[in-house]
Amino acid sequence: MINKRYKSARITIPFNPITEDFATLTPVIRKNPQWIADISEYFNSESPLSFARKYLECNPDVDAKIFETNLVHLGRVQNA
Repeated sequence: MINKRYKSARITIPFNPITEDFATLTPVIRKNPQWIADISEYFNSESPLSFARKYLECNPDVDAKIFETNLVHLGRVQNA
């Protein structure tokens, strides 16, 4: 993205892999472990499996099957 001073600016897009919601990054979202605060963390991870394990360790109450299904949906966004 180019900002109003014509300089490149990085956009941070949070994603909730349980509800499949995208949002604008806020301090509340940044602190909420249920949100992936920046989808580029997933896209740039060395191993999607390691990323998923780490997320599930931080969110033991999350339904793993829903999480995995929605993470696959997120991965399709990158290839769209």
